[in-house]
Amino acid sequence: IAVTPGETLRITDIDVAECRSLRGFVGGPVDGRVDSFAWNGSTWEYGAPHAGAGVYYDFADGDGLNVRLGDAGGVDAVQIRGGAKVQLYRDPTSYFQPGDGELVWDWHANAESSRAVFGERVMTDRFSFFNLKDGFISDLYFFRLGEEDVLPEATLLSAQAGIDLPEALAEAATQFGPEPGATHELAQTEMAVRIERSKGEWVHFVTEPMQEDTGLAAVGLRLDMPDAPTGLPLEIAVMDPFSAEHRVMNVEMTVEGPGVSHVVLDHLDQVVPEGGRVWVAIKTGGAVTLNTPQVELYEAPVAEVLAEAVEYRMWLVRTMFAALSEPRPWMSLRSRDVDLEEWAKDAYAGEKVVKLLEEVAFAKELAPDHPILRQYDEWLWQRAGLEPIEPRIEEAPGAPEWAVVLRQAWLEARDVPRWWLENRLVPTGEMGGRVNDDSCMYQNYAMFPLISDDAVAQQLLDATAALAAHAETHTLEHGLNRRSMDPLHAYEEGLNHLALMMWWRYGEPVYFERALTSARSMEALTVMTDQGHRHFKNQTLGAEDLRIDRELGVDGHAHPLMLHPLFEVLWYNRHPQVEEFLREWADGWLEHQEPGAYATSVDVATEEATQVYEDRPLYGGYGGQASAFASMIQYAGETKYARPFMDQFAEGRATFRVADHLPEFYQAGLLDDLDDETLQALEERDPYLAVLRRGDRGPLLEALRNDIAHLQRFKYMYTEAEQFTDRIFLSSVNNAAKAYCGAYTTRNKYSHGLSANWEGFGTEFAALVLDAADDRLKAAVYSFADQPMEGGLRVWRLEHGRYRVAVGPDADGDDALDAPVEAREMQLRRHSLVPLRLEPRQVTIVEIEQVETLEPIHDRPDLALSPLDTVVEGSAVRGVVHNIGRMPVASAVLALVSADGEVVASETLTDIPGIGEDLEPVRVEYELTGVPEDAAGWSVIIDQAETVDEICEANNAVRLGAEMAGSGSNRQAMGDGQEIQ
Repeated sequence: IAVTPGETLRITDIDVAECRSLRGFVGGPVDGRVDSFAWNGSTWEYGAPHAGAGVYYDFADGDGLNVRLGDAGGVDAVQIRGGAKVQLYRDPTSYFQPGDGELVWDWHANAESSRAVFGERVMTDRFSFFNLKDGFISDLYFFRLGEEDVLPEATLLSAQAGIDLPEALAEAATQFGPEPGATHELAQTEMAVRIERSKGEWVHFVTEPMQEDTGLAAVGLRLDMPDAPTGLPLEIAVMDPFSAEHRVMNVEMTVEGPGVSHVVLDHLDQVVPEGGRVWVAIKTGGAVTLNTPQVELYEAPVAEVLAEAVEYRMWLVRTMFAALSEPRPWMSLRSRDVDLEEWAKDAYAGEKVVKLLEEVAFAKELAPDHPILRQYDEWLWQRAGLEPIEPRIEEAPGAPEWAVVLRQAWLEARDVPRWWLENRLVPTGEMGGRVNDDSCMYQNYAMFPLISDDAVAQQLLDATAALAAHAETHTLEHGLNRRSMDPLHAYEEGLNHLALMMWWRYGEPVYFERALTSARSMEALTVMTDQGHRHFKNQTLGAEDLRIDRELGVDGHAHPLMLHPLFEVLWYNRHPQVEEFLREWADGWLEHQEPGAYATSVDVATEEATQVYEDRPLYGGYGGQASAFASMIQYAGETKYARPFMDQFAEGRATFRVADHLPEFYQAGLLDDLDDETLQALEERDPYLAVLRRGDRGPLLEALRNDIAHLQRFKYMYTEAEQFTDRIFLSSVNNAAKAYCGAYTTRNKYSHGLSANWEGFGTEFAALVLDAADDRLKAAVYSFADQPMEGGLRVWRLEHGRYRVAVGPDADGDDALDAPVEAREMQLRRHSLVPLRLEPRQVTIVEIEQVETLEPIHDRPDLALSPLDTVVEGSAVRGVVHNIGRMPVASAVLALVSADGEVVASETLTDIPGIGEDLEPVRVEYELTGVPEDAAGWSVIIDQAETVDEICEANNAVRLGAEMAGSGSNRQAMGDGQEIQ
């Protein structure tokens, strides 16, 4: 940017409204510093590897920094620091590639600082940087030259004799180097000072402390340089008056000859706090004389600059908070009276957190009623205690209170995944945390497709299918983490996700076989000890263990999470090899769960406990240890594994993680021997227990109101604050999930105790499971719709049998059918759908009671087809028939069926084995011909006549669509209606 002596050049810094790495917010490129915060308190700038600031996509190699400016008035110049080799596009049509965007600059060299000065103003508010080859985008500015709107009248200050840099600014001055340069105070005087500067030396000008809060709209400089050569480099930095480590504006120019250069820097409006100083620094690219340098302060009333100043401060808060959200170090702040200086000495990234707290506090001083700043402030100090707030409950005339509050609690929580799906999702299913963090986020959303198959649930199903495909090719190998690491992060490399997919896509054979592969590989990670116990060998593990014999170390902490895929296999078909493996593990750990000595880790060689809790049973693995034992109870039918839970439950106590399983224990009859006083004490740990025990909705409604209040208080923090994806702990949906489904599953609580899920009713209903067991189910359902709705209740806990199903109204609210209702008899098993019709604005009672027990379904074969391995080419369809059950099939017919039901081609398959002791998948390849060019409505079906009794019938058909992409993005809900698209 050329400065002509004798002329005034006004340079306006254009506000950046959004800055996103692909679709994830990163504020570091526009925070005025080249050492922006990383999650661990170190430095991260755009272009550095990994998710230092909370955003990292594998998709498109994470390339694409997308900027939206605060106005479309045009840009004359762009400046970046960080040595980036990168291309700049205007108006890109995609966030991950330029599309039809226009290339406006190409930086080939990785200079420390780079500029683009356009010959003609670029009229747009959208720019993107693509094809970053080297360097970083650390400090980014968009400038407009020659603005004509009127600035306030300037106060002219002249530089005085040199002084020591004020102590309050000394630390920030280190950004200018070990010898930051001379400092001169500014004053309203005509005293002349002559400054001789060498090439590359900084000189600093600071005002006296302000007597009161002062608005500052711009800063001007009048620099008389009689010996300036043409093309003299000149850099000017206006420092943040509150956080001097940030530069409010940093501009690089050239002075075109000797004389007085007059530059006005129209920076983002600031409020200089009482006692604060205005600090301007300049550097020249050659030896030069400064005769009586002067600085102009364009002051304005605080009220006039406040809005822009607050937005500037909000950007810094948002940037720092998003990065530090991963370790959440503020969670140890338990009093606002804490000595922060002392606290920071021991706290993780303590100095950075203190800086964030100071930023929030100052911004709140400027805007005490700002709703977003209030959320940041309360979130950071949440452990110090918050004043309770009343939730805003929606009105629904005529609807029962329980239905209104329950549905709102669900929908308030549902806003969170909806926001992330709409704003952060990319085609690989990533939300900006790669597989390891994004898979954790999806675990926290586990219940949404169970509560309803609404639009958000369908988006979740599609997104998770994409992430599953991505994990399979990028982070997993033979069902294990590809890179060796600790068990917690190994689990998060995709084992958690393939287990979730097997559950959500019940009966989908490809997902089942991925979990089966994980089960087969798990033996390499473990060892049988002399005591007959199975333990994980070491705290480092991965697919590498399939090729080496890992040395023995410590088993425990997060290792139980690694068993998640195995429990899904056990739940599905009770495979004896998988069950034996899990029993060997669980029996060993049961011996280490004794009152007063509840172990969470043991030395494998000696079986000596290395970490023990006196009064916290099954505390290992962030809930994984308790989930594993609960799964053994539910899937293997072994009540001996309930003993560590009952050690507490029998005393009316339930600590963290153990308490998560109370509804399932009650429904299984495991609490039947406890007296009323003990059960009442347990109700204080789980309000839903009062509904199951006594039909009392009061405690549940209170908890749901608190959940609503929490989300209304902090909705921004769960969404637009854009924390690391694995930090969106959505516990506020758990109470609603229990009510709708009878139990809940979430991150690190992977046992399936739920009894029901709901389909076809969208968001226009509330459901409350009133009673649940292996042989019965009762629920109340309210419809908010104005018309009848057709849908269904899918059962999960009912054992295979014949059931009496009664459905009817409950007008008086006594949780009983109002009048004799004609009941029907149905044969039900896990995943069976009970069709329901909900009348408008009415409570419907569903009562299901067992009439006769039938043989267990896990002792069956299960023929299955998948859209994930079905391909149509020309008139042929090729795919695989799977058997994901343990029993063989003597004969079954595979058919190509037209849209009107005609069998066009068929093949009889014989002697299909079941899954054997080797846990190898059973796959029979096929090819059928006769597929038309438009195959809409056509299907491939195995065992269309249903001659084979199977675990699941919903996986016997694949529909062929006109747009088969082979991506595996099918839209089935919970296992039904698979379709190739």
